[in-house]
Amino acid sequence: MFIMADCPHTIGVEFGTRIIEVSGQKIKLQIWDTAGQERFRAVTRSYYRGAAGALMVYDITRRSTYNHLSSWLTDTRNLTNPSTVIFLIGNKCDLEGQRDVTYEEASKFAEENGLMFVEASAKT
Repeated sequence: MFIMADCPHTIGVEFGTRIIEVSGQKIKLQIWDTAGQERFRAVTRSYYRGAAGALMVYDITRRSTYNHLSSWLTDTRNLTNPSTVIFLIGNKCDLEGQRDVTYEEASKFAEENGLMFVEASAKT
């Protein structure tokens, strides 16, 4: 298992790009990370245009991040096309002892809203 000693926090907006191959076809993958900061919300709305997918990430140890999901989902649904795939990702599953949002609760939210769901750890 790979463990990062220091995981940098997103400050402002981070952007990354990579060319990947899927079924023999090259695709340019772009990831825009806004860390869910409200002050960047107006800017992030422009990133939704043309998106094939969206990753909505919340912190399983901070309920406040989970509580904002409905608002972010509304933006995503209103600003993308209907075929955009949306993933809900519960981050920091390595901190199980500090969990504030249950797996079952988030899984139910994802199912009710037609989202793909997984828990992960950016650290591990």
